Amino acid sequence: RNVSKPVPRSPKTKNSYRTIRGGGELMKQLKLYRKWCKELKLSFGSHLEDDDYVFINKSNAKHVSGNFLNYALYKIFDENDIKRITVHGLRHTHATILIGKKIPARAIADRLGNTPEMIHQVYSHSFKELEVETVDAFEDAINL
Repeated sequence: RNVSKPVPRSPKTKNSYRTIRGGGELMKQLKLYRKWCKELKLSFGSHLEDDDYVFINKSNAKHVSGNFLNYALYKIFDENDIKRITVHGLRHTHATILIGKKIPARAIADRLGNTPEMIHQVYSHSFKELEVETVDAFEDAINL
């Protein structure tokens, strides 16, 4: 087995099978990227298949590794003097932002393919911060 090539596997849980909504600009960019992928694959004599990997290498139209994605992110972060974060770290950032926006744990869990219990367990520190905000907001409301 070639360890540099990822082996497709089934998702870990039934919650892993999901449709994730995206905003207008994200969808526009994904459509442009998909068009680029189709053109690139055609230039190498193949077609973009529905089950192809999302990220492909422009020099050979083959999938890129997770390490490559982190490297590409680090390059962008370094060029823009932004603190480095891994692809998986972006997932945690996404969840933390949603918690800060007071999105219910069930909605966050559905989006990430987790359970609400797991969201509360992993992000308990963020929920504690939100609880302090809640107490302050209630106190402000009754001290009219």
